[in-house]
Amino acid sequence: MQVDPFQPIFRSFVERKNPLRIADALVRVPELFRASWEADNIVPAAEKLILVTGSKGKGTVARQIAWNLQANGFRVGLVLSPEEKTHLDRIRFNNHPIHLAPFEAYLHKQLPDLEARLRGAPPQKYLSPTGIFLTVALHYFAQTKPDWIVIEGGRGVLWDEIGQLRARMGIITTLLPEHLTELGGSFEAVIRDKMRLSLQVQQCFCGPQAWLAIESHPSFKAAYQATPSLCGADLPPSQPKLDIGNLTKNYPAWFAQLSQLSQEALHALIPHGTYQSYPTPSFGFVHTPHGQLWYESVIHHLSLDPAFIRTHIASSSCIVIGLTPDKDAASIEQTLRLMGFKEFFFFHISWHPTTDEQTIDVIHPDTARLHATLSKLIEQHQSVYAIGIQTFIRSIRLAFKL
Repeated sequence: MQVDPFQPIFRSFVERKNPLRIADALVRVPELFRASWEADNIVPAAEKLILVTGSKGKGTVARQIAWNLQANGFRVGLVLSPEEKTHLDRIRFNNHPIHLAPFEAYLHKQLPDLEARLRGAPPQKYLSPTGIFLTVALHYFAQTKPDWIVIEGGRGVLWDEIGQLRARMGIITTLLPEHLTELGGSFEAVIRDKMRLSLQVQQCFCGPQAWLAIESHPSFKAAYQATPSLCGADLPPSQPKLDIGNLTKNYPAWFAQLSQLSQEALHALIPHGTYQSYPTPSFGFVHTPHGQLWYESVIHHLSLDPAFIRTHIASSSCIVIGLTPDKDAASIEQTLRLMGFKEFFFFHISWHPTTDEQTIDVIHPDTARLHATLSKLIEQHQSVYAIGIQTFIRSIRLAFKL
């Protein structure tokens, strides 16, 4: 039987994680990772580090920053979550994924130390998979020595491993009422958690929607406006700040704001650099002649956010799922059925050309056929929520010219 090289990453999570949603403060141990990094001397210099957090858009902004730094002649390390096709996609140097051999070498070098440290923690604590991926990345970058390192954080900051790092720049894309249980039980707690980033960086750029969320809570407004590192993206008058309610109605403007945020952050890093907008969001929304299409990168049922879904996705929507066989599509379907969804359509993922209507080659997708299939589902249900691996979401964007 072939051994899964990535299984050890999830061992602690599977063994100790409560199957129900639970506050990160009760189960995460980011300080343990910091101690292990320091022992191995792989903590990156703050001057070369850029951290990105937010509710939506952080993967898009992290890619925009990394790819533009590379286009301007720098060597760039990039850490993403989740992967595009395989777990190796999460860790990139000059946009090339790490190879399996060094990945396994760094993993097996550091994991015993992490597990030894965990044995002294309370029994409900676990080693977060994102923290282990980040640990491998820091080892890799200590060897490849990039000029800049861009890290997309997980769902939060305070109990996420990026909260253990000091950085030249932080970026907070959006603040939405998602992951309420994990981040403290309220929207205010979500804001407090993610805004913690502004206290550990030299300069922190805050997206316009995030500023709107802060301004709606007076107790935060004065405190964060007095934070020396914090600055907002200055938008042209033609680009209004978008609140949660009209996000769904004006997605193109929202993506334009993410691009503007990325550009302003880049110019703060390299004032005379050039900037190009790359169409890479993993979440989006589009109106079609027959209804609406949502698309989002989701690879695990715990990545689904009930508060966001109930707010934006009609219960009559058809759920379209595009996952590789190693992903647990059944748990995602079960979670969504418990939320009231009844209609599902599954795409099989292939890396080779295919004529099967329910199989998609995500390397060279048949965009016309994919467009026809999804359009038919939208016409039948008036709304489609498509989720899956990044390459599946990218295929959808290509099919609809987004």
